[in-house]
Amino acid sequence: MVQVKNMNKAKEYGKALATDSDYKSREGKYLSENLPPERIAQILKRINENFYDREDVLQVVAERILRSPELQKVLWRDQSDDIL
Repeated sequence: MVQVKNMNKAKEYGKALATDSDYKSREGKYLSENLPPERIAQILKRINENFYDREDVLQVVAERILRSPELQKVLWRDQSDDIL
């Protein structure tokens, strides 16, 4: 994992992720096209600081995932497959 020492370096890293052709997985492409480099840098900084390991943060993230339209589509599709 890349350790981000300061926000300027984090912003540079976020910009690099947004332009790195090896990083352009479907999710990476989505993030780089929909999140500014500063937001990517903030997320990377929080990962490095173990921000997302806190119980209260995990709870919020889990709730957002469960309510996400993307997950609802997958769940709906799986349920309709079971019916057929």
